Amino acid sequence: MYYCFSTITIKTKWDVLDIYKNIVYSDTLLLKSSEKLEDGSLTDADLLKEHISNAMETGLYTIMNTPGFRNTAAIDKSISISNQTSEIKIRKPEKFATSLEEAVEATVTIKTNKGHGSGFLITQDGFLITNYHVVKDSSKIEVILNDDTKYLAKVLTINKEADLALLKIEKSIPKPLLISENSSLNIGKEVFAIGTPEAADLSQTLSKGIISSVRNQANGLKLLQTDISINSGNSGGPLVDLNGNLMGVVNSKIVGIGTEGISFAIPANTILQSLNIIFN
Repeated sequence: MYYCFSTITIKTKWDVLDIYKNIVYSDTLLLKSSEKLEDGSLTDADLLKEHISNAMETGLYTIMNTPGFRNTAAIDKSISISNQTSEIKIRKPEKFATSLEEAVEATVTIKTNKGHGSGFLITQDGFLITNYHVVKDSSKIEVILNDDTKYLAKVLTINKEADLALLKIEKSIPKPLLISENSSLNIGKEVFAIGTPEAADLSQTLSKGIISSVRNQANGLKLLQTDISINSGNSGGPLVDLNGNLMGVVNSKIVGIGTEGISFAIPANTILQSLNIIFN
């Protein structure tokens, strides 16, 4: 048996994208992995994989601490988060989801000419919520319900800073999700994300986790941090508790080598104010 130390150095290019997938910052780093004591127990391929993983993880922390990234990621506190339009008055649902099964039935897939996301109905006459980035610059928006029926949707109002949009379809449903202004944001609370991850035929997928933290943003808004597995296509879907109570709107996650289980949702109790919705 032999022992020796090894390390690798790799040149990497990093692109930082905003929530709308626009490149907002780029940098090139020369990364060196930590020295590893070899004892011959790993194959060359496994050893190389470990070195690359270690170097990339170091790179993630390095890029996040560069002045350029920190300046790009900083949110201008002068940005207004005021409502985008005048008040929109809609009818408060007489009945609403009170279980996970009914919450799943109120969740929809939203298809656009650029891809797909998720959303959920908030009234019995077809008003629904999703992320702004799901419907941004889309020429055609199609909503697919739990029973696979399809309806064209109209965007009524948006809030870019809050990443929220209100849509309308011409369809009645029995039990939408109820938006409460007094949602409990208890850390450790068990929650479920419902949506359409990766492919449209995976609609109404249910994922389980907890509220890991409540994060304050520089613009005055809050985000719920969860450990739920979130994938592309989950954006705009509801975050609910075991009784189908709406807790938030799934909108993002952190992606990186060595990074797992860090996703975010917009708290439900900010939806009405952000979109200037008034329930009759």
